[in-house]
Amino acid sequence: LIHSLTEGNGFPLSVCTTAANGDERQQVLPLLDKLKVSTPGPGRPKKRLKVIVQIASTWGFSGYKEITTEAMKDTMAHYEDPSYFNSDVADLILDSIFNETNEFGVLLTRENVEQCNDQLSLQRKQWLIDRPSDAQFVQAVVLNKRPEK
Repeated sequence: LIHSLTEGNGFPLSVCTTAANGDERQQVLPLLDKLKVSTPGPGRPKKRLKVIVQIASTWGFSGYKEITTEAMKDTMAHYEDPSYFNSDVADLILDSIFNETNEFGVLLTRENVEQCNDQLSLQRKQWLIDRPSDAQFVQAVVLNKRPEK
């Protein structure tokens, strides 16, 4: 498979190839690692969302919504398993992008990225207050997955 990160007009910024049965989600970070973004002043180039939207707008589907905070259980309404969303969520994503309903996603631009990040931070704080047991579960999963030093 050929994976590429492109700017708004389709110009490739980063490209990599994998076997046909490779996991596309695992290619996001390698593509971003290959991307070189010039930033003013000293220090490492930043590859965060704020910098990426300076190159091209991108869609964001994160946030603390009913769909994205569904409790993990044997049968889930929005996910095939804890890692893969189902076709209903895919339809919401496509509808947001192509019909611009913005019911699920938001088009992130250099003009709104700060506001969206602030809103996400507030949503996270509220989620921690409203769902402490879920927050503890997620923290335990993250801590158990960290490689030993």
